[in-house]
Amino acid sequence: MGFSQLPKQPVIITCAITGHRTNRAIAPVPLTPEDQAQSAQEAVISGASIIHLHVRGNNGEESLAPERYYEAMQQQSQPNFSSLI
Repeated sequence: MGFSQLPKQPVIITCAITGHRTNRAIAPVPLTPEDQAQSAQEAVISGASIIHLHVRGNNGEESLAPERYYEAMQQQSQPNFSSLI
């Protein structure tokens, strides 16, 4: 079955912009809240409606600190940002 023959049903696209336990030695993941907001916005423009996010600490490693999530959410709560995080 070719792409043009697929049923035309709505889909939800999720984008994991930072991966899990990924670092820049493996892939060019966004580390700062500002970089994450930019990557998330690019994913939304490309069709994603859900952003899956693992925030990073100042050392670039994955963080569970609530304040880092708050910073990332604030950056991604700008006008014209229409995705679930």
